[in-house]
Amino acid sequence: MGVLTVVVVKITNLKSGMDTAGESDPYAVLELVKSGMISDKSFGEYTTSVKMNDLNPEYNETFKFEGVPDLEKMMLKVKVFDKDTKKDDKLGKTDIDLSDYDLFSGDTYEGNWTIDSSVFSKKARIHLTLQYSE
Repeated sequence: MGVLTVVVVKITNLKSGMDTAGESDPYAVLELVKSGMISDKSFGEYTTSVKMNDLNPEYNETFKFEGVPDLEKMMLKVKVFDKDTKKDDKLGKTDIDLSDYDLFSGDTYEGNWTIDSSVFSKKARIHLTLQYSE
């Protein structure tokens, strides 16, 4: 069994939120899921801190998913929300297929992925570092 370490470095180029104040209070939720034929299996979920009134929030927060058998058919699902007093607005998401990356070497992979949503500007991206170790 291995450990997948994910560092949420930052999110860039967010649009102004739907808050009355005008700027988003973003946070991200990360879930590691193995795709199965009948159902998916979750290996855990983590949430970053909320960055108030920030369209380019920096996090540098580290999360460790333990007990990961391998990375085949493994997806890191990232959802970004805007914290609100009543109900948080879902701003966008991206699904990262971890089998597309050479993480078995143990080296750290640094990348950025587009956040898919009409709420974000087309340039909105989440920056992560990924490392898998057994």
